[in-house]
Amino acid sequence: MAVFPQRSQNLFTFYGLTASDVPGYAVAAGSKIKILPAGDLSSQQYTSWGEYNDWPELIRTETAKNGFALSLLEDYLLPLHYGTGIIPYIETQTPEGKRSIKIYWDDEIKSFFKTCNVHRLQKQIIADYEWMRNYFPELILDRTGKKIAYVKNHSPWDCRWDLMNPDATIPNLLISHNWPSPKEEQWAKIPTLDYDLPLLDLQNRKKSSGDSFILPTQLRLRGKKFYDEAPWHALVTTWLPIANAVPEIKKAIITNKLTLPYHIEVPVEYFRRKSNNKWESLTDEARTKHMEEFIAMVENFLAGKANAGKTLITPTDLYNKGSKETWGIKITPIEDKIKDAAFLGDNYQANVEILQAMGFDPSTTGRSKGGSEDGSGSGKKQSFTIHQERLRVRRETTLYWLDFVRDFNGWNPDIKFMYGDVDVNITLDENPTSKQSVIRT
Repeated sequence: MAVFPQRSQNLFTFYGLTASDVPGYAVAAGSKIKILPAGDLSSQQYTSWGEYNDWPELIRTETAKNGFALSLLEDYLLPLHYGTGIIPYIETQTPEGKRSIKIYWDDEIKSFFKTCNVHRLQKQIIADYEWMRNYFPELILDRTGKKIAYVKNHSPWDCRWDLMNPDATIPNLLISHNWPSPKEEQWAKIPTLDYDLPLLDLQNRKKSSGDSFILPTQLRLRGKKFYDEAPWHALVTTWLPIANAVPEIKKAIITNKLTLPYHIEVPVEYFRRKSNNKWESLTDEARTKHMEEFIAMVENFLAGKANAGKTLITPTDLYNKGSKETWGIKITPIEDKIKDAAFLGDNYQANVEILQAMGFDPSTTGRSKGGSEDGSGSGKKQSFTIHQERLRVRRETTLYWLDFVRDFNGWNPDIKFMYGDVDVNITLDENPTSKQSVIRT
């Protein structure tokens, strides 16, 4: 991958080339070097996700290289978002204004949760939302066409929106396993409900047994009309490649560099005396054997834990070398110019950027530098609690489909849905399974 100063630049534009310089091809601009077959983009029958319709795959590919980011998404964000699971409840208020929460499971809700396997479904929805900031629930009607019987979640990597109509509505969601460039026969179309008034739209549509519809769930933040983006997506072409490059650089250095701890200089005179002044008359094989025996002797003495702390004594005298006199055997340690900590500062900063973009206080994972409270138990508890509080909007977004099912199916309109928070202030003696939760509304 090559990264250029501007998103619109690539290898061709950087050197002033145009599409006409590459006959039969259109030059693709961006941080990824890619040559796309020339074609009429106006004939495209779906809304691209990213400049080349491969943004979801690029996010997955780059993030998959980074164990730290993967752990944050799947071992921190998913459990934090899900908490202790979905809780249906009814809220009441006393004349004095005191609020009371009552958990409410009736037979219809229990049956729906069991039939749709909602607890697993919701984990999939949360994972898709935290990864891509989009999820795509398909609402499947029962035999009468009057109630939603099943809900299926479609992976963002399989989904693209249809082209927008002149009235700003999106008629369908296209589903395929062959993005970014499927053939028309390789996708399925599912009708989409109105973005602003989905309940009224579904109630007024002509429906029959087994019909299904996509419920739009995106918030359309920052002017995004089709696909929302998470703040951490900005790192996919900036800090994430830096974090990914550090271990690759370290691996290349370790693999390719010469690991020579010592430089040993031995005068030829040493071997002459060792061979009783017969060195010049020895064959090449005999000389090589003398040298190999010397090397083995030195290596056996210098290498290994058993030789640590030994004293090395080399009897020596001066040898004449032309007009100069030189000492005998000389052993010089070779300094490693590339220290073990090289590049780790860049890696640390990249990880902090990833943490902050995902909404984490770095101390939550012990990544913060500074005072004595960094990474301490009390500091982590505070960060954990604050993070749960900040999840309110995201949690409401991932529960939006369930509120819709309640309203369309005619369940008790006073029922609300929420996630139970893990109470980190309870000790393990009081909550040994970590399943005790706090209800916050």
